[in-house]
Amino acid sequence: FADFHNNEALAAIQIFVNEYLDIVYGEKNTFKNSNIEPGLEMSIDKKANKTATTNVVINKTAISNYIKTNEYATITYQTSVGFVINGQKQEKRYDIEYTMKLSENGIADKALECDNCGAAINSAGIEVCPYCDARIIRDTRMSWRFTSIVES
Repeated sequence: FADFHNNEALAAIQIFVNEYLDIVYGEKNTFKNSNIEPGLEMSIDKKANKTATTNVVINKTAISNYIKTNEYATITYQTSVGFVINGQKQEKRYDIEYTMKLSENGIADKALECDNCGAAINSAGIEVCPYCDARIIRDTRMSWRFTSIVES
């Protein structure tokens, strides 16, 4: 994806991991971040002893896998996180899936439109509108969603 910005994804992972830890160990029940797959918090194993995590530090994050099909593209990040809970240092590693749905049940739902003339653009690879020659600019930040997080 030419318009995918890894630095923005890494910043989003920082926010996502902090919210995830607040759900697992803290008092929160849902994500407030808008680029989370609806219902993801339902799959999270929440700890019975609720307490705040402090000193959360993302030590390292790297892409560990990439899958692209006709329906979706998923980047799997592996991230190492340090934090303190109940005065004890913790170090955990998580696999985080960041997914962009390209179509739903075989029907393209990410149809693009030219910002200049409104024409439908039916290919993600097109950089110039075939009707008015305007440059196609895609903002993918809200198209990508966190779809999974598991301790690895």
